[in-house]
Amino acid sequence: MKIKYESCCGSEIQKLARLTYILEKSTFKLKGFTSSQAYTLLELLENGELSMREISQRMALDCSTMTRNISKLVDLGLVERCSCDSDRRITRISLSELGRVKTQEIKEAFMEHFGQVVCKLPKEKFDIIFEGINLLTEVLEKERSCNEKK
Repeated sequence: MKIKYESCCGSEIQKLARLTYILEKSTFKLKGFTSSQAYTLLELLENGELSMREISQRMALDCSTMTRNISKLVDLGLVERCSCDSDRRITRISLSELGRVKTQEIKEAFMEHFGQVVCKLPKEKFDIIFEGINLLTEVLEKERSCNEKK
C-alpha cells in the first residue's frame, strides 16, 4: 500500500511541477524572456548582488551556461557586471535600474497569472492546500540542500 501511495503522490507532484513550469514559461514569454532569463532576474531581485558562482548554483546551471545568460541580459541593459574589490577573479552581478523595472513587471505578471488560478480553488480548501504546498516546498528545499552537499 505504501508503494502505491508514494508513486501516486510522486506522479501528482511531477504533474504539478510540469503544469507550473508551462504556466510560468508562457508568462515569461509574454514579457519577452526565456525561463532561464526570467528566473535569473528574479533571483537577483530577491537576493541583490550575487557572484556568477552563486547564481549558477541557485539556478542549477553550469557556469558557462550562466555566463551566456548573463551576457545576453547585460546586452539588454538589464544586469550589470562588476569585479569584486577584494578578489578580482570574482564577478558580481546586479540588476540595473531598467532590470529592476522589468523584473518587477515579470513578478507582477506572474503573481497575477497565478492569482487567477488560485481564485479558482474552493475557498474552504484554500488553507489546507496552502499548508500542503508550504510543507512540500520545505521538504523539497531540504532535499535539494542535501543533494548539493553530496
